[in-house]
Amino acid sequence: MRNKMQLLVFEAKNNDAKFSELVAQSSDFILKIAGNTCRHYVDTSSDEWSIALSAFHEAVMSYAENKGNFYIFAQLVIKRRLTDFMRKQYRIRPEISIPPEAFSGNADEDDVMSQALQSEVMQKVAVSPENPIALEIEVISSTLSEYGFGFMDLTECSPKAGKTKKACAAVIRTMLSREDLVTHLRQVKTLPIKVLEKEYGLHRKILERHRKYIIAAIEILKGDYPYLADYLKFVSQED
Repeated sequence: MRNKMQLLVFEAKNNDAKFSELVAQSSDFILKIAGNTCRHYVDTSSDEWSIALSAFHEAVMSYAENKGNFYIFAQLVIKRRLTDFMRKQYRIRPEISIPPEAFSGNADEDDVMSQALQSEVMQKVAVSPENPIALEIEVISSTLSEYGFGFMDLTECSPKAGKTKKACAAVIRTMLSREDLVTHLRQVKTLPIKVLEKEYGLHRKILERHRKYIIAAIEILKGDYPYLADYLKFVSQED
């Protein structure tokens, strides 16, 4: 069932009056995101406001229930558009590079994921919030916080062995193929372990030990995170 905000968003898609109402309710949110992204004060007379408002409209028009919380989704779209604007203005180049090992589970003894995410990303997100990967990490972190963990927690629960990696991929594929299971996940904030174990023969130990990793992968692949999703290509590869 759609909540009040979702109803207003869907009404605003084809109703200018409803869109104006939504903007009026969300103006402080839009200005805050614009100011934080651009790192300077933004008001409704600035170019940044116009771009942010256009991005907000884009978010409204492209929003669907499977994208999760509307404001989290809108935040990502607004930041992306403002980032593009700043790149054109100041020729900003991305600074963050996350190796495929971060999500693929191909970690070595030096714990590649821990180093890549904790050291490189955490430091550079602070100084380069305009970076698209940093933006995605920031937004997915907000989503994951609803499950009681953060993006950096993935360093402790990512699959290391190839067999475990394949098992996790099987769980993720199964979840993505069942919209009802994803709905359950988002409503209850926990994996439907009994269903996955009984109906699909998936191992409880894998489900429990790598729960955070599996949930994060599902949210990334079901959401609008193209940069992070690129590191989860292995999920679609079946033996």
